Amino acid sequence: MKCPNCEKEMQRGFSEIHGTPAGFLVVGFSYQHLFFTPAGSEDEKIIVDNSDKVLTDFCRYCKTAVLRTKKQDE
Repeated sequence: MKCPNCEKEMQRGFSEIHGTPAGFLVVGFSYQHLFFTPAGSEDEKIIVDNSDKVLTDFCRYCKTAVLRTKKQDE
C-alpha cells in the first residue's frame, strides 16, 4: 500500500494494545482501548479493544499508520 501522506511504500503488519512489564509493576493490570474522537466533537468511539490485534500498514519514512479495525462496520 502507498502511504497517503508521503506516497512511499508502507510496511504491512499488526498493531495491538498492551502494557509493558515495567508499567505493570508501577500501575498494575489495566484494561485498555484505543479511542477515536472526531475534531470538534465529544463523540468518543472505541476503535481497538484491549485484546484486538489489527492489520496495520506503517510508513517507516513519515511514521503514518493505517489501522484496519474490526469495528469498521459500526
